[in-house]
Amino acid sequence: MYLPDANVFIKALYGVEPDASFLRKAIEKKRLYISVVSTAEFFAKTAKKEKEKFERLLVRFPNLPIDLEIARLAAEYRTQFSRKTKRMVSFSPVFIFYFHCKFFL
Repeated sequence: MYLPDANVFIKALYGVEPDASFLRKAIEKKRLYISVVSTAEFFAKTAKKEKEKFERLLVRFPNLPIDLEIARLAAEYRTQFSRKTKRMVSFSPVFIFYFHCKFFL
C-alpha cells in the first residue's frame, strides 16, 4: 500500500525521478491509495491541465477516507514526534498508519 504526498504526484507528473518511477510502479502494482489531504494539496498547487490528469488517477484508485478520529490521532502523533525529534513529519505516513490500524487490525 502506497500513499504518496501531493508533492510526489506533482514531481512524477513532470518526470522528476525517483518520484516518477515510484509512482509508475505503484500504479502498475495497483497498490496506490490517494488521501483526501493529498488531493486537496494537489488541486491547490496545480493548473487545470495537471488537475485533469490527476482526476484520471482518482477514478482508478481508492481515496482513503480520513475521518475525524484518524485526523485527531494523526495530529497528536505528529505533534509528539515533532517535539521528540525536532523535525516536522508529513501527514501522509501518519494518516496511512492510523487508517491501517482502524480498518485492517
